[in-house]
Amino acid sequence: MNIAVIDGQEVVLATATMLKAGANKGATGENAIVQNMSEMDIVVGSVNIIVAHSMMGELTLLMAEAIGKSKARKFLLPINRCGVTMIGVESRPLPRLVEALLMQINEMGERKMQNDLKELEALLNYLINHNEDHAQEIVELAVKAKEMGKEEVNNNLAKGVEYLKYSNEMLKKALQLLRDDGGEIRP
Repeated sequence: MNIAVIDGQEVVLATATMLKAGANKGATGENAIVQNMSEMDIVVGSVNIIVAHSMMGELTLLMAEAIGKSKARKFLLPINRCGVTMIGVESRPLPRLVEALLMQINEMGERKMQNDLKELEALLNYLINHNEDHAQEIVELAVKAKEMGKEEVNNNLAKGVEYLKYSNEMLKKALQLLRDDGGEIRP
């Protein structure tokens, strides 16, 4: 998952601090933000990151536009240094905001994993049924080949059906490993 943390206050220092804290990559400046927003899954920052010319002018129009256009999920902290008043948002200390942010990102990751597992289960069920249909069709072809006196073709088709059935057994085992005793998918 690609997560961008945008902090306009003392940007160079913030980038160095994030890298020291274990971030995989760090970049500074307008071009870095504009060029990388399309690859992000999550963008984190204060509400200022979507307001052009905020953060004492550090956040440019191109940066705000790139962040706004990004398909990434945006998690904005209500830290206001751009003259925007947010109605209905209670004032909370930064550590509490970060706690809430991390909880939401974790929940989002868990939901994505559940959705991915459900999709995998559906695809495995489809492949198992699809392979069973093809195995039956191949058996019918083998019978025709045998009737035409093509014994070697029949033997190869029959062997192919065996391999397909073995493949299906592996798919069924994989499907079973996704499920717990109640039939639910577990992460």
